[in-house]
Amino acid sequence: MMLPEPVKIGCVTIFNCDCMELLSTFRDKEFDLAIVDIPYGLSGKWVHSEKGIGGFTLKPEEIEEMNKWDVLPPDTYFTELERVANNRIVWGGNYVFDKLGACRGPIIWNKGQRGFTLADGELAWSSVDKPLRICDCGKSIRAADKKNVQGRWHGTQKPKYLYSWLLERYAKPGYKILDTYLGSGTHAMACLDMGFELIACEISDKYFKEAVTRIQEYVSSHERIFEPSEKIKLSEESLF
Repeated sequence: MMLPEPVKIGCVTIFNCDCMELLSTFRDKEFDLAIVDIPYGLSGKWVHSEKGIGGFTLKPEEIEEMNKWDVLPPDTYFTELERVANNRIVWGGNYVFDKLGACRGPIIWNKGQRGFTLADGELAWSSVDKPLRICDCGKSIRAADKKNVQGRWHGTQKPKYLYSWLLERYAKPGYKILDTYLGSGTHAMACLDMGFELIACEISDKYFKEAVTRIQEYVSSHERIFEPSEKIKLSEESLF
């Protein structure tokens, strides 16, 4: 299968294609870890509000775009993800427990806010045999993060801080990482910071182009991207 020519930025390689096409090109267990933020299957439920959603006002055209792509992946996606990656972290896993199975070590992103329009936090399913972990990433951290990554522009954008937190605790030096739904590109920024090789894809032409631009701007705004041996700083609470 012929894939489009990817964009390479440092240790990150990004394809503009359907993730099922990309997955079919990989060997069994080619990746050490997949961190993915799948569509949650909320198509048709996104609506425009003058007050915004969770403090983030979406334009009518953005709502229309999200209602197009926010459809759960097919069952074959989860089969393929398990085939190509030794371990998986799946945001929105609570929507597809029937496809992923039991989980000993779920991960919770605590947004540090209660009772606002969206959920107080988000849950990720994990294949890692490890106790439940909670990432406290409150409003002040997210505000600083958004400023650092040129603001928030994607409807389901997750903070770079969250991805850095995950990599510190679930990855080892030399790990090859996969992301099948790149979205805003903050995952790529975290991998660049820490020197992890990332292969990612984004099916939307619009999101792909914008993410590439944002990532390139992020890289140019820093003095340099260090080598993996210099950048990867793992916490004592590591996977091994």
